[in-house]
Amino acid sequence: MEFFIWVDGWQHECCGDPFSVGDDVTWAVNGADKKWLSATLGTGLAESIRYSEEHHDGPTSRTVNATVLGIKAAHCSYGTPDPQMKISRPVVGSTVLQAMTSTPSETPRLAKKDFAGYIVSVRER
Repeated sequence: MEFFIWVDGWQHECCGDPFSVGDDVTWAVNGADKKWLSATLGTGLAESIRYSEEHHDGPTSRTVNATVLGIKAAHCSYGTPDPQMKISRPVVGSTVLQAMTSTPSETPRLAKKDFAGYIVSVRER
């Protein structure tokens, strides 16, 4: 079965292992945060993402053993911080996707946009 997994940029850059197209990966995942992904990627693309890879927030819903089929880095602009949450929100419609064959330990900015994360196409083993 093929599906998409979101890998948060901050988590990958903090303590994620680099990966490439063709690699076999084993990731702890949770259901994707469709609300946040919709704001970052747009509703259509966000709806296609099944899971979010997780390194830090404790329990996960399952482990995925899969082969990486494709990688797209998502870069976006961030707006004024939300006063209640004290975090910046992605600017809807600002995301640019960049196809990649592997992930560096730190993904550079693209077209004056900040790196948000990876959309990874996988086939479960």
